[in-house]
Amino acid sequence: MDRRWSLRAGCFSTESSINHQTSELWGIDRDKTYSSWQELIENEKDNLDAISILTPTPQHKEIVDACLASEIPVICEKSLSCT
Repeated sequence: MDRRWSLRAGCFSTESSINHQTSELWGIDRDKTYSSWQELIENEKDNLDAISILTPTPQHKEIVDACLASEIPVICEKSLSCT
């Protein structure tokens, strides 16, 4: 949105049709559209400047931990801690 970042890969939904529709909307190649966040991290970890996590709150910790373990900087739209 600010022209400083570009979206190059993603996993947008666990629903396959929604995942592919969203990737088409954003202009993401099919080979860069992943069916799981785990697959995305494994295949793209060396190509990412950062990853944005927009999942429901209960899923954040596991995904954030996996990204940080793979040394991927995280942009998360919700708070990571209450205290």
